Amino acid sequence: MTEPTTAYSIVSARFDDGEKCGRIDLRVADRIRPLIVTRRALLSIASPPRASQARLFQFLHSFCEIALAYGKCDPQHAEILVVTATDVRRWRRGHSQPEPLWTWQGIGSAAAPSPPN
Repeated sequence: MTEPTTAYSIVSARFDDGEKCGRIDLRVADRIRPLIVTRRALLSIASPPRASQARLFQFLHSFCEIALAYGKCDPQHAEILVVTATDVRRWRRGHSQPEPLWTWQGIGSAAAPSPPN
């Protein structure tokens, strides 16, 4: 079962070279919500790990979806959403392939892996 997604639009996005994090402004329900993508979240989204502007823009919409599904608010600034490496891992588990890449055939005989149809 797929969870309903919240409608959003990206107002702006930029990579902070000093902090090695992403900063995205989202429009959600007629409000602009700042979103911070931590350095560790950038490193965790794909392999090989990279905290770069290219990685931020490659997964821009994924980070927005993660923020709306799992993101936390910065305790000091309640309006700011934060995506961490833990949020990325939770999101990836939710998007993993539900079935194995192979199945076993021949119960009671020599089992051999075979690709799914």
